[in-house]
Parts: sequence; structure tokens; C-alpha cells
Amino acid sequence: MSNEDNEMDPRVFPIKPLSARQFLDFFPLGMSDEEKDELAAEMEQNVKDLQTVSEDERRFCEILESVGREGTVPFIHYLRINGFFTAPGSVVHHSNWKGGLINHSLKVYDYAMKFREEMLKADPALVGELKEESVAVASLLHDICKMDEYEIRADGSPAHKPTSVHIGGHGCKSVILALLHGYRLEEDEMLAIIWHMGASRIKDLKERTECEMAKKESALVRLIIKADHEAAIH
Repeated sequence: MSNEDNEMDPRVFPIKPLSARQFLDFFPLGMSDEEKDELAAEMEQNVKDLQTVSEDERRFCEILESVGREGTVPFIHYLRINGFFTAPGSVVHHSNWKGGLINHSLKVYDYAMKFREEMLKADPALVGELKEESVAVASLLHDICKMDEYEIRADGSPAHKPTSVHIGGHGCKSVILALLHGYRLEEDEMLAIIWHMGASRIKDLKERTECEMAKKESALVRLIIKADHEAAIH
């Protein structure tokens, strides 16, 4: 008998992947049929969400991948499965809709690149402090902590996540999440992300002084603060 005779013809023996519901039936999870149906529906919706790539998501990934840092692809996967590309940018302020977070991040990137050109024209000596890749990284990742803070309810409205983990301040958490999941950040990028909201909302005198020092010492910090402010009000 030839090898061809031994091969399975998929037209005769069609092999179909298991549905989420069939998959759950293989495991003694101690769940009722109703609970399995509910979980299966959620699993299938998650798969659909992951397969649907918006123009904002495509652009974000292209920019970050163009920086060329090791670990970028698994880091993007981490962002994807944790809802970065579908999360709102806030609950009651700017970008408070599904996908608002990535939309805001790209706005900050666009403003940052615009302001970078203006700053370099005014002072070409800043070129070493305003590397294009650092501007991209700091602007795109400054708010990744919000994927752990906000979510979209079933009715489409934004809400605070009840399971949010509190790690330091707003910018600090974004830095920690990036580093914990294998994305390398330069020192000035970390400073820019940590202080991206500026000193105006900081009540603690010591923290406010540290922010002002960072602005004075780093052109990237000044740039990201300005870009974030413009993106938030436009």
C-alpha cells in the first residue's frame, strides 16, 4: 500500500476544532451546564476580540515594532490579552470609550513627534535627548497602567476595574508593568512616563519638586508632559 493510500482524506474524515463549550466538557471543573455555557460564550467573545484588529491597534504595533527592541512581540501580546487595545482612556474625562486608551496614546505620539520637530528646530543640540525611538516609546506606553484601571461594561459604558492592583503612582505603574513584562526602558523614558502628567496635580511638595527637577534636566520629560496635555484637551 502506498503512502498516498495511508493518508487521511480530509473530505472523507473532516477534522473540526472543538468549540469552547465542547472543550469545557472534557474537564471536571465542578461547573453546571449553565456556568459552562456562560464561560464558553465569554471565551468565544475573547477570541473574536483578539482576531479583530483596529486601525489604531495596527498603527500602534507597527510603531512600537519599528523601534526594534528585543521582547516587543510578547510585550504587545501581553498588552493585547490584558485589554490595552479595547480599554477606555478614562471613566469621566477624555477618551472615555472603548478603544479610547490606545486612541489617546497615539494622539500623544503624534503631538510628541510634532513638538520634537519644533524643539529641534529651536535647539538642534537637543537631538541626543530627543531620540525618535525614545519619543515613540514614552508617548505610546505612558498610560498602559490604565488597562488595569478601567474597563468597558457590557452596556458599553466605562468603569473602574474592581480588581485593579495599586502599584505606586499613575506613571510609576506604567513603568513597572512594562519592565515586569520584559520591555526595556531607558532612564529618560522612565522619567518621562513617571512624570507625564506634570506637577500641577501633585500635592506633595517633595514629589512636585522632583517633577520640576526632572523637567529641568530632561527635554524628553518636558516633551511628553506637553504632548499628553495637548492630547487630553483636543
